[in-house]
Amino acid sequence: MASGKIPGLDRLPVIFMTAKAAREEVDRRRKMGTLEANEKPFDPMMISGQIKNVWEKTIG
Repeated sequence: MASGKIPGLDRLPVIFMTAKAAREEVDRRRKMGTLEANEKPFDPMMISGQIKNVWEKTIG
């Protein structure tokens, strides 16, 4: 770990929870490799399913 990185962290999915839903913000996040971004207002009944879907796509 001389580089200061945590092994396997590069595979950890990141999900944005944001109020920024403007087209340019969405495009910027997609260019960064975003798999999922939940914009406000969040649907609390859907969030766990969305997180599970992203986890299954990336971690398996």
